[in-house]
Amino acid sequence: MMTEVPYRDFVDRIDIDAWEEAIGFVPISQKENEDLGCCLDPWGQHQHGDRTGKLAINRDKRLYNCWVCGGGTILTYTMGVKDIDVAGATAWLHQFTRRVEDTAERFEAEIERLLSEDGAIEQKASMPYFNAAVLDKWNDYSDGMLEWALRRGISIEVLRRYRVGHNPDLMMRYFTGPAAVFPHFLGDRLVGWQSRWICDFPKDIPKYVFTNDFPRERSVYGIDQIEGGAPVVVCESVPTVLFLASNGYPAVATFGASVTKDQILCLRRLQQGVILAPDNDKAGDKFERILTEGLERYIDLRVAERVPDDGADLGDLVGEPEVLRYLIETSTIPGL
Repeated sequence: MMTEVPYRDFVDRIDIDAWEEAIGFVPISQKENEDLGCCLDPWGQHQHGDRTGKLAINRDKRLYNCWVCGGGTILTYTMGVKDIDVAGATAWLHQFTRRVEDTAERFEAEIERLLSEDGAIEQKASMPYFNAAVLDKWNDYSDGMLEWALRRGISIEVLRRYRVGHNPDLMMRYFTGPAAVFPHFLGDRLVGWQSRWICDFPKDIPKYVFTNDFPRERSVYGIDQIEGGAPVVVCESVPTVLFLASNGYPAVATFGASVTKDQILCLRRLQQGVILAPDNDKAGDKFERILTEGLERYIDLRVAERVPDDGADLGDLVGEPEVLRYLIETSTIPGL
């Protein structure tokens, strides 16, 4: 039972009654558009179980909120109840979608909604929403996780601060193996996570695996961790951010060399200035050019010299603190 249909494409058509019955939730009462009842305690947060009815399920928004567990989408709740990952929960939920008759009236109403100002704002502002309790299952740093992190120059303190996890059984297509899990928070809201294999993996399997609807084009990793007035290093990959943080340098990542307008707007918030640190390849050239054009008129901007090896970045300078410090401290204004 697998589906390639993104969760966002069918969430509005999920039959809430059928879903509630399937997970074993029995509403005690209803208030407006919410079903109220006992939480199934999918993450073991209730000391003696929920006996008083602390869970509310919003039927229209497909969200839930528990006084003890917190809130999120019904996708998150399904993951907890069924003890499955995002892909499995998405596939399982898809069976509860209702067919929609594409009448002319419905089509016209949808077009009008999308073209309206409010509709456009709603579409742009929508973000995935996960309960952070789903991360608790990945707190065990066994099976080579610590070895991988230390080999990459990432400290245990930074692993904990960024809530990095370890999934020993990440599945992608036909392959299963251990992976590091990098949660992505916007404020206190978990909007998804990126996983990276920490083992050898087949060439046709991507190095990074993202949760469904991951907002990689609309956000910047680590920006909410930035404190103080030191310039922020802007790099491409999450592990490099963790390496730099372990060495005392504030850093953020754009989830790759492709940079969007929304990400540039996020980076303009860093009024203390930024230091661009592209990978040493053609994609890094594009990364530097786009960010320079988008930032140089708004904040103090400098560019670090490339790490010499082809395709290398600052994260490859493990065990070379003097070289790392030199490249950051000698960064220059573009064009000079």
